[in-house]
Amino acid sequence: MNKIIVILALAFLISCTTEEKALDYYEIIFKNNSQVDFNIKIYNKDGTTEMNQNVSHSAVTNSIQRSNKGFGGFNATIDSIVVRFANGKGYKCVDFWGSTDSKCFLSKSSPLSDDVTSFVKDGSTYIYIVTEQDFQNAFDL
Repeated sequence: MNKIIVILALAFLISCTTEEKALDYYEIIFKNNSQVDFNIKIYNKDGTTEMNQNVSHSAVTNSIQRSNKGFGGFNATIDSIVVRFANGKGYKCVDFWGSTDSKCFLSKSSPLSDDVTSFVKDGSTYIYIVTEQDFQNAFDL
């Protein structure tokens, strides 16, 4: 009987010692590597605007702060991101699988995804780069 109590006590102690991973704090920015200025609008799921910013060539946006256990992108808080170049063309990335309203980037994953390979990491900053090729392949919006 004592052996059973010791085994149960050890099992309980072992199960209580697992550590949960701490939150990582990071920021996301967009960089304009195209030759054309663009405007970026980021809409939250609650209908508010997270960002509305004009971005000139070689400039970056203000940072958007997030936290997650590892890189989690926008943590499913963003409804859509619209990048519109000066010529009216651009991209509309929507956080809804199968949406017919989405006209997202073709050369890389959506900036709404948690696919870290579409971002350039610099310390705790994740940079989504909009390129000249992105400008040339943009959709009519």
